[in-house]
Amino acid sequence: MKLDQIIAGRAALLDQTIDGLRHLVLANPQGPLRLCLDNSPPDAGLNCVIQTDNLIAVRIAALQWLHHSLRDSPSYPGPNCLFPTPFQCSRLNLMLRILDYLADNAGNPNLIREIGQLIVYPRTRFASAAEWKTSSERRRTQRLVNEATSLMNGGYRALLKGQLR
Repeated sequence: MKLDQIIAGRAALLDQTIDGLRHLVLANPQGPLRLCLDNSPPDAGLNCVIQTDNLIAVRIAALQWLHHSLRDSPSYPGPNCLFPTPFQCSRLNLMLRILDYLADNAGNPNLIREIGQLIVYPRTRFASAAEWKTSSERRRTQRLVNEATSLMNGGYRALLKGQLR
């Protein structure tokens, strides 16, 4: 399949050249297609190079998904390692909201309680500090804050490798 056939009928969400490589993100019904192309002629066929390292299984799965997406094959859902489950998506969104709140309210002494009341448990109000201190909601909020901070400080690499818990 040639590059002009791949691009035809797909909106380019990003088309940028950096260091001689063309980076394309194309709209696709199954999810965005991300391509990094060398300076081959536009009429050349699409050739893929896969690095053989400990992530080769994920790379092959991504290539298979790309192959089916380019052929407009809607029946291929994609491998589990490439897409988070709905639960994982909601949990990751929750952690992103926590990180945003942490960044905006640094230095606040009641930060964990506010995160618990505003983000994690928005419909729950804790009457006293003692009730909050002994609650399972506080422990869960603290775990979410710790996990979000861990992801921010390098744990996100596990997401990119398809190693979501």
